[in-house]
Amino acid sequence: MLKRPSTIFYDNTPLHLAMKGNCRSFIASKCVQKYVDNE
Repeated sequence: MLKRPSTIFYDNTPLHLAMKGNCRSFIASKCVQKYVDNE
């Protein structure tokens, strides 16, 4: 989900948009934290 580009987001990934927009609540979410821990 975090790495898959979406046409809704103009072919950007949700994670890229959150980091670009400095959306701390999304970046701090459990889903993103699990992703970062596994990378």
